[in-house]
Amino acid sequence: MTIANVKGLYRRLMQDSDLRKSLNAAKDHEARMAILAEEHLDFTDGEFEDAYGNMLVEVQTAEQHEMLNQFRNWWVMLRTM
Repeated sequence: MTIANVKGLYRRLMQDSDLRKSLNAAKDHEARMAILAEEHLDFTDGEFEDAYGNMLVEVQTAEQHEMLNQFRNWWVMLRTM
């Protein structure tokens, strides 16, 4: 479980609509985390926030910033379901 997994998830979601659909359809957070573990992309809440902070520093355009914020908001929304 690493920060790199959060970055990997971000990159995968840009191209893999099936993974995104699976995570959206999962019945709860535990099911989502099981999907991520199967994909070798599991992480903790703390690692997610650390990775988000690292990725935020790396953005170079307003568009990249907006996409990263959408990713974080999507994950936070799923986390509460």
